[in-house]
Amino acid sequence: MDELVLVTGAGKLVVDAASAAGVRQQLIALVATAISAATGVAVPCEQLGIEELRRIDPRFAEGCEYLNNNPEPPVDIAALRELHPHLTTFPQWLQHGGSEQLKAVFGATKNNVSRTSG
Repeated sequence: MDELVLVTGAGKLVVDAASAAGVRQQLIALVATAISAATGVAVPCEQLGIEELRRIDPRFAEGCEYLNNNPEPPVDIAALRELHPHLTTFPQWLQHGGSEQLKAVFGATKNNVSRTSG
């Protein structure tokens, strides 16, 4: 990967390959923080090595390897918004029902863990 391109409401930010991994990790941490704030559930942000991830879930590890080894396709946000006028940002999605959906998932997960561990 030569560069990481982030498209925001303020424009486009291009990050060189050497900095991309750190920027991605920061973005993941920001998403975890946003989900935690919106749901009231602490969402940890942990980076696992690919071998650890493969041990836990080989199929998921395969998907991560694919994403890490293939360039991200260009995205034309303006064109997407033209086709889908109700397209929202992640914070907007959280505010307008996304946090409730995540709370439901977290609750179901908690219940499943309680059932299987009890």
